[in-house]
Amino acid sequence: MTEHKRNPEKRAKPRPADFACRPVGVVLLLLWLLAFLIGTVEPISGIAQHAQRISFDAKFVFLQPLLLVYGLIYTIFAAKASSALGPTIKPSNRGWAVLVVCLAVGAAYLYGFNRYSAAHGYTYSTDHKTFLGVNIDTQ
Repeated sequence: MTEHKRNPEKRAKPRPADFACRPVGVVLLLLWLLAFLIGTVEPISGIAQHAQRISFDAKFVFLQPLLLVYGLIYTIFAAKASSALGPTIKPSNRGWAVLVVCLAVGAAYLYGFNRYSAAHGYTYSTDHKTFLGVNIDTQ
């Protein structure tokens, strides 16, 4: 076996500026997928199977649009997204607009989810409420 000498003039290519932003976006998308499975798919499957009781955590339903939008923005646009949305301490006007829209869509999504479950005969059971989560029983 021959030994290869390192060429001091050859250097590794520097990482792109968006290297740290893309993994954050991917993590946010994975969190969205988990929240979607726990907060939407599981309860709707229970409704479709006419389960006696379904339970879901409202924050998983409410935060899904926020996780999805920010995950897509940071995965696709990376460092450009950070400059457009502003730093986390003081977001830009665009950053505030995206946040407000995501929270409004999350609230509408939660409201629609509650209406969907009510339309299928499920009502809130106050004796089974959990912190920010709701157990829903059939009537």
